[in-house]
Amino acid sequence: MTTTSLQSSCSIAGALGYSWDSIYSICYKFYANELNAVESKAKCQSDDPNSRLLLVDSDNAYNFAVHIVVTNSIESIYLQGIRSGTEFVDDHGNVITYFRWNDGEPGSGEHLQTERDSRLQEASSGGTSHPVLCRFYG
Repeated sequence: MTTTSLQSSCSIAGALGYSWDSIYSICYKFYANELNAVESKAKCQSDDPNSRLLLVDSDNAYNFAVHIVVTNSIESIYLQGIRSGTEFVDDHGNVITYFRWNDGEPGSGEHLQTERDSRLQEASSGGTSHPVLCRFYG
């Protein structure tokens, strides 16, 4: 989708509380209530079939995730991605190839999240509760 069509789709999702970030060209919704990884994924998908946890697949998406974490003074958020063997896959089963790993990562965890101090990515058990960042993919 083009930026214009994503922005247009985001205005429809606005009724669900989604907002358009013009700097990063991302339609998103931030939930301050904290959920574990499985609950976070379900929360986003319950908004709309086109809503998912943020997929960090570029510098732009990574920088947006860091922006949300810093702006909201939170420690961490879950990101789209689940371990499948030695790889991580997105919600459609596609292998994720873009990462900004923290030192020593990926660990043995099944889920992806931002690391508390560095804001880089790490593998997590998914059991800790964090605020939720959903992206509307239109």
